[in-house]
Amino acid sequence: MSEDDLIRCSFCGCSTEERKHIIVGSGANICDKCVLACVEILIGANETEHTPEAAPVQGEEKE
Repeated sequence: MSEDDLIRCSFCGCSTEERKHIIVGSGANICDKCVLACVEILIGANETEHTPEAAPVQGEEKE
């Protein structure tokens, strides 16, 4: 397979020869390692994120 035929991760630049899986999307590709890094970031963000109080539904009064 030539260098031009390789699919690369848009985030880290690794090719299909270097990674087990690469998800190909419209205009971007992401490898399995970058997906796992994203999941870790999102889990960490959810653990430290403060959920703001929900706004009252129209017609309901706030207690």
